[in-house]
Amino acid sequence: MFLQEYWAGGARRHYGAAIATCARNVMLASFSGFYNYLIITYK
Repeated sequence: MFLQEYWAGGARRHYGAAIATCARNVMLASFSGFYNYLIITYK
């Protein structure tokens, strides 16, 4: 039981970290794309 709980907690932490990294990458990509769009538009 302890091992199962430990594994579930570790998987949840790993999953949360993966989601956070993915969200950060998406935010960075969309922000840089928006920034380039502004530069191109208002040149």
